[in-house]
Amino acid sequence: RELRWFTAWKQKDHLEEFLLPIEISRSLSQTTVPFGYGYIQFLDTAVAAEICEELFSPIPPHAELALNGVEVFMNASGSHQEIRKLDVRLRALWVLHIAREEWR
Repeated sequence: RELRWFTAWKQKDHLEEFLLPIEISRSLSQTTVPFGYGYIQFLDTAVAAEICEELFSPIPPHAELALNGVEVFMNASGSHQEIRKLDVRLRALWVLHIAREEWR
């Protein structure tokens, strides 16, 4: 993980209530949002997000979440300026696809 910018979330299965700035709070009509290891369940799918390097960790958060029914994952990558970064991302997705097929 890129420890200069990110700190691993160690409170698995725990969500913190994050206090929203007043401007956002007013527009959303709520004062806090959950933050941590979790996902959002919609009527027809479940969505989760992870950050940049979590995709490449030995046991990424999405692995367990996928086994628990999460179908859509977002990954916020902070290193888009790297040359040929798209190739790196596509290879990572291909490796995950192969691993997923082996789990079946």
